[in-house]
Amino acid sequence: MSAHRTAAEVRREIDHPVIDADGHLLEVRPIVGEFVRELGGAAYADKFADASNDRKFHVGGKSFAWWGTPRDARDRATAFVPKLLHERLPELGFDYAIVYPTQGLGTARTADPDERDVLIRAYNTYYREAIRLGPDDYRNRLAMFFGASSTFTPEASQRIELSAEESVRCLGDAARLVPSADFDGLYLLGISYQSIDSLETALEFLLRGAEVRPGDERVVLNLASVLEKLKRYEEAEKHLAALHARQPDDPTTCNFYGYLLALMGKDLDKAEELIKKALEGEPQNGYYIDSLGWVFFTRGEYRRAVEELERAAAIAGNDPVILEHLGDAYNAVGRYREALDAYEKSKSIEDGREEVDRKIHATRKKVSG
Repeated sequence: MSAHRTAAEVRREIDHPVIDADGHLLEVRPIVGEFVRELGGAAYADKFADASNDRKFHVGGKSFAWWGTPRDARDRATAFVPKLLHERLPELGFDYAIVYPTQGLGTARTADPDERDVLIRAYNTYYREAIRLGPDDYRNRLAMFFGASSTFTPEASQRIELSAEESVRCLGDAARLVPSADFDGLYLLGISYQSIDSLETALEFLLRGAEVRPGDERVVLNLASVLEKLKRYEEAEKHLAALHARQPDDPTTCNFYGYLLALMGKDLDKAEELIKKALEGEPQNGYYIDSLGWVFFTRGEYRRAVEELERAAAIAGNDPVILEHLGDAYNAVGRYREALDAYEKSKSIEDGREEVDRKIHATRKKVSG
């Protein structure tokens, strides 16, 4: 028996997926430099080139990292080309690799904020183009969507720069490529389409995910969320009731189920009981407190609603829905100026909701009258 075994041989004896959770993509700095020139002009590009020469980061130069640089050309190319890395994953003993920048990681430490912004954008453009050279795998398309999404990548400077049309195209490509029985892919497509308010398409993929893995908590909660946004409350209630029967003490399930009942205006005592159960587990959760306030509002206990919703807004911060609820409660007790302030703040955070616009218009009349 040989003393040396390949990574692929070792992988075949393992009965679970093997993930490289700390892979790195090496960057071709001259190409990055061209993006710096395009985005920041000649001055930044020259400074970037000077740094490359001083530190010998250029292709073929001395490696700055502590690990060795492979001599084999194919191995070296694998570190630069995501497509080649993807093709060689079985040979390397991996099922999936999470790949980080290498030189690009240092851009966040650049002192000059304008220079830092140019460098981050240039590296992000480089990574976007490198990923586009990847194979037709739905995960590559989803990775690009997540990297460009404000929902999944909240920090603007960390996002890949894609237009709205390009982001939607990434999702469309992923939807076309995802295998019909791939639960993770179906679920991720569902929440991705949900994040851009393409609710009917989100529902389609979440339902397909539920067929592959019936009763999965993540799918059920997101299914109920989409159905609630579509105002298909009875269908959402069926999913949440079934989930609650399996996990009656889960705070997330209890809160969502109780809030949905409040939206439907039914079984309000049960709704209050469910939400208070959620609060036992997370007493300072502003969203759960908002749900409790909405139960009181629906029941007509407006002063209690104001008390809870003020507390929810103070804890959760700038949440547009909580602020809208607070405005409704202020309106109900005649505190019109505060109601208008809450609605306008809600609108400033998330514009385009017609119901909030109508409430602002109606409340302004009350304030001026």
